[in-house]
This record gives sequence, C-alpha cells and structure tokens, in this order.
Amino acid sequence: MLEVGNGGLTHDEEKTHFAMWALAKAPLIMGCDLTTISAESLAILTNVDLIAVNQDPNSLQASCFIGCNWFDEISRRPSVYATRVTNGDIVAMVINWRELHYDHFTFNLAEIGIVPYEG
Repeated sequence: MLEVGNGGLTHDEEKTHFAMWALAKAPLIMGCDLTTISAESLAILTNVDLIAVNQDPNSLQASCFIGCNWFDEISRRPSVYATRVTNGDIVAMVINWRELHYDHFTFNLAEIGIVPYEG
C-alpha cells in the first residue's frame, strides 16, 4: 500500500515512492486519509503521467539497469530503472537510496536502451 500522505516520508521521498510503485506496475492503493491529505501529497497521487505508465497494458515492470548489484549497494550508488511504454518511449527513474548527495551522477543513455536517431 502506498505511504504517500501518511506523514512518514518527506515530500521528495513521497515522490520517489510513488514513481517507484508506478514503474514497478504495482497496484496503486492509497493508504492515507483522503479527507486530511495535503495538497502536495494529493498532487503526487494524481500524477497522470506516472499513472499512465502504471496502467499501460503493453509496458513491463521497470528493470534495474544501473546500480543493481551487490557492489553498487556497498558503494551506495544510485540505481536507474527503466521500462518501454506503448508508444515506444522509454520511461526511466534514478533513485538515490542513500542520504549521500550525488551532484554529478552520470550514465550513458545507451545503458538503458536509448540510442540516438540517425536518419
């Protein structure tokens, strides 16, 4: 069950939590009291773009492409998850699982299946 709006997460953590659930194709079951939810949390829960990814019948659960192995966990690197949606676009998210700041975290888009069009 989603924890958005329950008061235990920061605003950024709520956004990350909802995005991860959406890309994981998990059921988007709200676990908060809608009569007392903040406008900011409600905006997260009604993000039409993320809901569309979650409900896309042709996209698969996002896969981890970067930061997925035990060494990455030990070194505390962010992870990159991605999935392809019906129109062929790739939806990706970068998750920083730690309290460390990665001001210059970079990766090659080809690592998640995005290649430049040369036509």
